[in-house]
Amino acid sequence: MVYSAFGLTIDSELELLAPLSEGAIDLRITYGQCPADIDDKLVDFGWVKTNKYESLVIIENVARFYVTNGNRIVIEKLGTDDEQIRLYLMGTCMGAILQQRGIIPLHGSCVCNGEKSLVITGNSGAGKSTTAAEFLKRGWSLMSDDVTPIVEENGVYYACSTYPGQKMWQDTIDRSENADRVVKNIIREEDGRQKFQLQAKKSFINTTKPLMYGVYLIPGSEKLMMDEVTGFAKTDMLMRNLYRAFMVGDKQGKSSQLKTCVKLGEQMRLFIVARPADEYTETKIVDWLLEQMEREDG
Repeated sequence: MVYSAFGLTIDSELELLAPLSEGAIDLRITYGQCPADIDDKLVDFGWVKTNKYESLVIIENVARFYVTNGNRIVIEKLGTDDEQIRLYLMGTCMGAILQQRGIIPLHGSCVCNGEKSLVITGNSGAGKSTTAAEFLKRGWSLMSDDVTPIVEENGVYYACSTYPGQKMWQDTIDRSENADRVVKNIIREEDGRQKFQLQAKKSFINTTKPLMYGVYLIPGSEKLMMDEVTGFAKTDMLMRNLYRAFMVGDKQGKSSQLKTCVKLGEQMRLFIVARPADEYTETKIVDWLLEQMEREDG
């Protein structure tokens, strides 16, 4: 089947949670045998190895993935759980594809409303999907979850949609009050909690929007604190929130990352939010962010 995701037209033998498409193929995903290793490694963490044109991703009991030239992914199955294969395919492997194509991916969920596009960044567990779900309750549309590709055209930087899905804990699903959500499968269990891969087809929009706003979430503070980031701190914040940045091992790639983050920081307004880990604060966070954006528009 042929799909549209990450700003690419993808021909995939594995079913994807993405809109169907047609036209010239940018990326082919097939089943097959992956190489045991790659040469001229710039990065080698055991489970992921990369050079300038190739990446080898090895997930025990799930699959081996061979990612090459920005236009091909080979999947060698090591297990039977296609949901887990999709999880790593649409995460780490697509991050490698984007980097090979010279496209910078941010580690964040992206939502939009009209021409407003906002990326929600932070480490795993920071509350990206939870905050995005709160925006969806306010009538915003989902563009991406966890990985947001950034492309440049005529000096303007745009966020690209990925696919209509979100990874959310059960308590967040219960609070999201969104009947659009369809549980696909449990993808993680921790401390008695379950995390699910969901579809969000009605909330999703397949589009490309200028990226004008961003927020960096930091959990674990004693109280909720929110502020705007200015100056060189904006570049630093963006660099800290690149998706799988460690997979880029050459100087040219790192220089391109820095250049994009500098220019993107000049285009965007960025905010930082420190939140208590044991409180539901997404309503207050989104209220404050909307106030900042409305103040600028006014």
